[in-house]
Amino acid sequence: MNEEAGKPEQACLSCICKHPVAFKGDVITTKIRTLDSHVFSYDLDMFDGEAAPAYSATNPSDSRFDVVCFKGKNVADRVFIHGTATSDHSWYPPHLWRFVYCLKCKQRLLGWAFYKLDSSSQSMSMTPEFLGLIVTKLRPEKATLPDVTELQSMRKEFARLLEQQSQANELVGQQQDEEEENDESDEEDASEDQDTTNRSETPHSEGNNQDEIEADV
Repeated sequence: MNEEAGKPEQACLSCICKHPVAFKGDVITTKIRTLDSHVFSYDLDMFDGEAAPAYSATNPSDSRFDVVCFKGKNVADRVFIHGTATSDHSWYPPHLWRFVYCLKCKQRLLGWAFYKLDSSSQSMSMTPEFLGLIVTKLRPEKATLPDVTELQSMRKEFARLLEQQSQANELVGQQQDEEEENDESDEEDASEDQDTTNRSETPHSEGNNQDEIEADV
């Protein structure tokens, strides 16, 4: 029993930073249809020796990941989901996917969130149907369920940092554009100076030749 929180500790999978991500009841124990050309499934011992479907999945860059799927409604609140949803090379077609990061350390990619797409309205579900998390990025731990208020605070902080990063990247892009414009302007000025020099030298050369002709005469 965790006396401080007043909640019992449970078996869970945590990020390397000790942030609890998924608990025993979050595991999806039925197999999910996959992209057979790049994914094969096998059984993996998870909590207390209970087997769950795991998936060895390869991306277009030939990087391979061992993935276990968890219920989206349960786990989504404990992670940070980011990026534009896409169906490109989805390991679980026809689901769309986005990136999943650790909500606490804000650095580690933990896997991907997979969303249903309504075929009639072509709209994506707000909550992911399931999360495919990378087994090697998680560690077995004992932990209590995270406090909802604390999770919300961590989410706001993550979003704030992403906004700052986006603004910084935008500023760098503007500075690079200005530098490129200045370089182009300098090249144009140099070209104009060269043209002016050529024009001024030509009459002078002709004049010298004329003087030499007249002198010869």
